Amino acid sequence: MSDTALSVSDEILSLLAQVPAAEPQRDALEALARGLLRRAPRELWQRVPPDLLLGRIRDLLAFVDARREPVAVRVVEGSDGSTVLEANTADSPFLVDTVRGAIAAQDLSVRTLLHPVFGIERAPDGSVSAIGSARGAPTRESVMRIELVERLDAAHAQALAAEVARSLGELRLAVADHAEMAAVVGRMIDAARGAGRTLQRGGDRRDRRLPGVAARAALRLPRDARLRDRRECAGPALKLVAGQVADPARGGRLDLRRGTAARADVHGSA
Repeated sequence: MSDTALSVSDEILSLLAQVPAAEPQRDALEALARGLLRRAPRELWQRVPPDLLLGRIRDLLAFVDARREPVAVRVVEGSDGSTVLEANTADSPFLVDTVRGAIAAQDLSVRTLLHPVFGIERAPDGSVSAIGSARGAPTRESVMRIELVERLDAAHAQALAAEVARSLGELRLAVADHAEMAAVVGRMIDAARGAGRTLQRGGDRRDRRLPGVAARAALRLPRDARLRDRRECAGPALKLVAGQVADPARGGRLDLRRGTAARADVHGSA
């Protein structure tokens, strides 16, 4: 962290020290501020005065505190008139990539991106009761603050918030099936490795396939399932496409959904 960033950070923490200890969520505010301050780029410090930056962090805490649905997204005006997208949801893989993809789909660009992950405890009514380190926490949440290069009008801001919320909702569904899909693919790999063996006959080496029943058992496919020889297929022997793959082992189907890939910026555990 630069000397400028350190001085601004110290000033913000000094302002936090003046917040009465009895104020509700005072400790949560400090934990959120510290997590964001560790990742804020130098140019953000230089553009936004400490008191305004602390005000935005306080407002962000209120946004996180108010979340009751699995995903919360909003687009607001920053302290210097910039457009800021904020999102809060349970921590999971591919969050930054997904949000960046949704932003790029709107032909927009990211100026700064902060993505700390916290251990957040919530009261029975859903409000925030404590914010701490994500390490070892039973419940980890992502708090994302993204400043855009462009400044959006109300209609465009609403459209962006809806697109990001939709994308994060799809991500939640995809990640929920991630372990089960990985297990199915793992069984496919095991079956493929065991399905071919080489027999030495009269000096000739020829690839032979194990009986289809062995492969069906490894994949846990129905007995009437037929596995075609690769030579019968015009294309690749195995191809994953968007849609569903049957998995009788779990009594249902697994969804394969489209994901997004993009460069991620600063993010990590608090």
